[in-house]
Amino acid sequence: GKGTTTTLIDFYSVDVLDRLYNAIDTIMNALKGTSFKGDLWLGETSSTYDGGTKLYSQSYVAGFMWLDNLGFSAYHHKKVFRQDFVGKNYSLLDENNDPLPDYWLSLLHKQLVGRKVLRVEGALEKGRQVRVYAHCAKSPHPKGS
Repeated sequence: GKGTTTTLIDFYSVDVLDRLYNAIDTIMNALKGTSFKGDLWLGETSSTYDGGTKLYSQSYVAGFMWLDNLGFSAYHHKKVFRQDFVGKNYSLLDENNDPLPDYWLSLLHKQLVGRKVLRVEGALEKGRQVRVYAHCAKSPHPKGS
């Protein structure tokens, strides 16, 4: 939602988290029956638009939405991009170039999570209160990690 009207609850609301599902469903349905064979990339996945929500977009509560975006997007997209690296309430770095929580979540995700996405029963269903995604670990972690 709009940064000036988004509330704390919106960052972990099932209805708000499902907005990405709805958008991806729309895109996937539009591509059915076309000759498109390329990779899908996802951008503009900030927690709120119009600069983000002061205090919340830069906190760990925004991580629920960011990690859900990363987990769900892995089923359909090859690349996920952040809109702002520095400068807005939803950026990865603050005005002093100090890392914010989503930076650390992104770094951990990049270092630990491999490309192989495992099937989780119900992971692609809307309205889930608990969201679980599974991936193989990234090398050099041992098999079974």
